[in-house]
Amino acid sequence: MNEKPESKKMEVVVTLDFPVALADRKLTELTMRRPTVKDHLEAEKGGGGDLASEVRLFGRMCKVNPEDLETLDMADYQRMQEVYKSFLRQA
Repeated sequence: MNEKPESKKMEVVVTLDFPVALADRKLTELTMRRPTVKDHLEAEKGGGGDLASEVRLFGRMCKVNPEDLETLDMADYQRMQEVYKSFLRQA
């Protein structure tokens, strides 16, 4: 059975290479759904520059508090960026 490329999936599970200990749980993976226009509009409302907007956007797409994403290792964050970019590609 052929698996869909990430650009055609509705969501992708990102397994963290460097899990994060939060106050109430350990974050080992994030399920990232496809972005919407509203996600972008809401993420931009907070100001603070491109990275801050992107963190808010990814928080919305993963249904987590953006502050939780601030503690991610950059290697894991870059994987999230790759998944996000794959959603925007035409396959």
